[in-house]
Amino acid sequence: MAKTITLAQLIERVRFQGDLENSRVVTDARITEVVNRGIEGVWDLLLDTRPEQYITTTTLTTTPGSDSVALPADFYRLRLVEIFDGSLYRPLKPHNVSEAWRYQLGASTPARMTYRVESDTLRILPVPTQAWTLRVRYHKPATDLVSGADTFDGVNGYEDLVIARSIALLRGGREGMDSTWWDQEAARLEADVRRSATPLDAGEPFALSGRAGSSWAYDLPWEAE
Repeated sequence: MAKTITLAQLIERVRFQGDLENSRVVTDARITEVVNRGIEGVWDLLLDTRPEQYITTTTLTTTPGSDSVALPADFYRLRLVEIFDGSLYRPLKPHNVSEAWRYQLGASTPARMTYRVESDTLRILPVPTQAWTLRVRYHKPATDLVSGADTFDGVNGYEDLVIARSIALLRGGREGMDSTWWDQEAARLEADVRRSATPLDAGEPFALSGRAGSSWAYDLPWEAE
């Protein structure tokens, strides 16, 4: 069962545990900013260690004569792109910008098509000559907390890591404040999360992970025909 904690509660705990209750410099707005940065860091950690638990799946369609397919508005990290060849979905092979020329010519068939990610767009090569259905598995970004009633899922003590990172950042570099203990505590909590994680797709060669705007090439268990 989820253990939710509100933004207001997070701010209160950061102030109390970080000995920042009487600070006029550290405003609630500033704490909210670093808390959201902490949540983003925890989210990235969870995506790295437990990627299969947070996958979203959608279908997209190619446009004949265009190499561009818009990714969902909530796209953050890519896991897998598949194409329906009429009977089943088969994974597409990724390509880098530097090797795109290799895939520009030739028949535009599911067996030969490749892709790369450019910001919020998939580039498909060879350019599709008909409408193909793509199945895209991806991760959404972390959700920022805005109002005091907004909640964060603190299951497994994730809120403790967010709080430790927030306090370390707020205390670090401030005159008369030492962040050493909180830096160490954040590192310890992060190690705990990593130790408790069991990646469900360890060793899976076609599991892809990349941020929007990045492009990679992987050795996959097939070759374009």
